[in-house]
Amino acid sequence: MSNRSRVLSLVILLVVLAIEPVSASVPKAELPVVITSSGQSPDALMIKLLADQIQLENGFEIVLEADQLQGYKTLIIGIGGSVKGLGDAGINTDDEIERVHRLIAEAKDQGVLIVAMHTGGSPRRGDLADPFIHATAPHADFLVVRNDGNQDGLFTRIADEHSIPVEYVEQTMEVRTVLMKMFGIE
Repeated sequence: MSNRSRVLSLVILLVVLAIEPVSASVPKAELPVVITSSGQSPDALMIKLLADQIQLENGFEIVLEADQLQGYKTLIIGIGGSVKGLGDAGINTDDEIERVHRLIAEAKDQGVLIVAMHTGGSPRRGDLADPFIHATAPHADFLVVRNDGNQDGLFTRIADEHSIPVEYVEQTMEVRTVLMKMFGIE
């Protein structure tokens, strides 16, 4: 093979790699799994409903406390802020962030897989939601992010800075496929 052919082959390979989306290595998750929220948006409930659709047995506690984590092997945290949700839970942003920090610390102590999901897209970004993203995403073992919630590249930067694998989805419904991969559901 001539040098020119090698260079051409290398250029073609680089072009293919540049346009081919790179999918994160989806971790193998174990049961039992519990789903909760960071920010009290309905996104955690949506994740629970998607898990139910694929018959993934799960626990759901919208305001899961660290002392309730015992026995779980996987923690899924749905990220997204909601004034109504925070009000219904009787907590404010600072209280919620403190709860999430305690929960994550306990999960790490117990060796629980932490999966942070931002499935609400661009409507779940902004001044209310972003503090919950910063409180949760950098501490996850795996991120699942709807593309339109990453238009500014925030999740990409967090994933790169903290070496966290991330799976991007176009539609929230695609979370089912990610859950199936994670839990080995056919």
